[in-house]
Amino acid sequence: MRAQRDAATALPVRALGPGGVIRTIFMDQAVSEHPTSGATPAELASQLHEVRARTQRLTNELSPAQLMGPQLDIVNPVLWETGHVGWFHEYWTLRHCHGQPPAIARADDLWNSSTVPHDTRWSLDLPDRDATFAYLATVLERQCDRLAAISTSWRSVTRTCMSRR
Repeated sequence: MRAQRDAATALPVRALGPGGVIRTIFMDQAVSEHPTSGATPAELASQLHEVRARTQRLTNELSPAQLMGPQLDIVNPVLWETGHVGWFHEYWTLRHCHGQPPAIARADDLWNSSTVPHDTRWSLDLPDRDATFAYLATVLERQCDRLAAISTSWRSVTRTCMSRR
């Protein structure tokens, strides 16, 4: 739990609203040109790479048994949680926003926390650590491709606007 908390603190800080207020992010736009963090596409890509590398470092020395851990009501297996992070990124940024197909056909059956019951996460046929990180690498590459495309369109819009002055 402490390692998870430490890893989460490496994420970029977002502006917080008053306590108890849930902020709504409209994620159904084809291309969001204004990330909620105010970060540029290049900064977001850098942050994604940094967090992914940190996740790998935190799990490098864990055995297969440690990656699964004991079945507890308050936590998920580390291996499942790692895949879920990749699935979450893929689902919302690539599939939901940009209509891309899943990188792994059975990803929803493995990592969708809304449909995969908590108690079953220890008995799923999860990919091993290497395959899970290969999935995360594929998702990260696709996200960075999208961010690069957004960055290119920003530069183009900026040049067009500047030339009109």
